[in-house]
Order: sequence, then structure tokens, then C-alpha cells
Amino acid sequence: MSANTEVNVQVGIASIATVYIPVSDFWKSKKWYENVLGLKWGGHCFYLDSGPTLFLCETKDHARPHYNFMTKDDYEMFVITFQMRSIEQLHEFHAQLKANGVEIEEIEDRGLCGTNFRFYDPDGNKFDVWNGDYKHETDPQWVEPQE
Repeated sequence: MSANTEVNVQVGIASIATVYIPVSDFWKSKKWYENVLGLKWGGHCFYLDSGPTLFLCETKDHARPHYNFMTKDDYEMFVITFQMRSIEQLHEFHAQLKANGVEIEEIEDRGLCGTNFRFYDPDGNKFDVWNGDYKHETDPQWVEPQE
């Protein structure tokens, strides 16, 4: 199927149900996600207030996972962005993570994407945290060129 082919979808995806996070040590990571991130364990996965559940999947032979990836611009990209309810909560969460010794980047205003920061779990999985203030504008880089 070429990029210019239009698809008429009768039934589409409704939402994301589950995200699987690779970890080298399930029990160590479970405690970290509970105690440091404050996630609620539901018996077999973590439940968020809304959105997908998070499953921790231990890697074979406790190998360090490769969850992040490099973009064409040599930026180490994350796969998940967590959303906070307010800018105040974002700042409080950032301070909490920093106080717990989490590898963390500084808070920054990312223009159209709002205010964000990134942090790493014990396995080096990179995550983004966003305050939810998206300006709903089209960034010129995402406008398809006219032929």
C-alpha cells in the first residue's frame, strides 16, 4: 500500500489498552514503580486513573532492555508520555523524583507541546511527563508538502 492510498476504515481502534514495559528485574522494578512513581498495583499490572494499564515484562536472562530509540536527528526518544493534571502537579512530581534520586532532566517549555520533562527508570527506560497544556496548533514540520 503506498503512502498516498486512502483507506476507508469501517471499524477502528478505540484506545490503547495495555503498554508492556521491559525490565531486567520484575520485583525490583515493581517496587520502584510503586514507591517512586506512586503507581497503583492491581495484582498483575499497574492501573492508571485513565488510559492503558502498564505491565512489567522481565527480559530473558535479566538483559537490560532496549525501550528507547534514536530518532533521525540523534535524539534518544521515549515511547510513553505520562500526563499530569496540572502544571503545579508536574512541578511537584519533578521535585519528588529528584528527591528520590531518579535520573531526571529539567522541566522545559516545549512550545506547542506544552511543559515537559523526561526521566529514566532503573533499567534506563526513558519516559516523558507532560502537564497536558497542548495548544492544539499545527506545527509546520507536520504539514505534508504540496506537490
